Amino acid sequence: MPELQVCRDFPELYENAGALSDNIYPGRIVLMGLSERGDVAIQAYAIMGRSTGSHSRIFVDEGLGSVRTTAPGKTPDEMAATKNAELIYYQAAKAGEGVYVISNGAQTVPVYESILQGNDLDVAVKSSPTVGGVDLSKYEPDDPNFTPRITGVIDLREEAATPFGLAVVTKEPASDEPVHTTYTASDIREVVPGVGFVVQTYFGEMLINSIEKQLDYLDTDYFSEGEVYAHNWPKYLKAGLLTIDEYKNLKNILYTKLAGIKSRFIENKDYEPLSAINEMIDQLDQVEANYAILE
Repeated sequence: MPELQVCRDFPELYENAGALSDNIYPGRIVLMGLSERGDVAIQAYAIMGRSTGSHSRIFVDEGLGSVRTTAPGKTPDEMAATKNAELIYYQAAKAGEGVYVISNGAQTVPVYESILQGNDLDVAVKSSPTVGGVDLSKYEPDDPNFTPRITGVIDLREEAATPFGLAVVTKEPASDEPVHTTYTASDIREVVPGVGFVVQTYFGEMLINSIEKQLDYLDTDYFSEGEVYAHNWPKYLKAGLLTIDEYKNLKNILYTKLAGIKSRFIENKDYEPLSAINEMIDQLDQVEANYAILE
């Protein structure tokens, strides 16, 4: 496993921090390190989201070292009924007996339990089980994004196999095979105080790629899913996640798709979805017009 390389050049540290700050859509973030005095180990997790279900999430401290993502105002049954629920609601942190695990998915608990049994982080991640039909040892099955699984561990026990480590599982571009990469420090005292190690699931351009792939899948059977994503575009524009030119380009691609979809709905004499399509087009046009006025 590759050793974590600590940058001691502060200009380069600031450059790295700036790269994260400038990333318009990092997705999920795991950060680990030591406090400036070196006396406190730190783990942090942050999430962003595109879908309505993702936007509604919050973190809940369950006590005893457990932090979970949940949706306020929703019952467990309602959360379970959400599309891709197993990828949205999960235990993000687990701690106990000197072991601290943080991750962007349901792999948190099995990795924690494996670490407690004496395994190193690489083995723990690769041996994560399949739960609810989802293989937790692989990337997330959220086609077309295939979100990487990111996991961090700090193990303060003397016999720790991985005292400090970060693991990333991505999809091999040419196949469905997972690619496992684990970065470790053999001794937590090797970690420079005040320096954070960060892994993130996305780079900014991946938001554009993801939307374009969603449009590739858009058809009459997938119209409702495409509609949800399109209704999020104005939010991305307002938040600076999309430029106006990117917004216009995506809108034109969507309009071309919708023209064909509308024709097929009409051919099938299924007129009910047409009003929703026209409403969505009007909304996207209005957002662009309002943006032009603000400029």
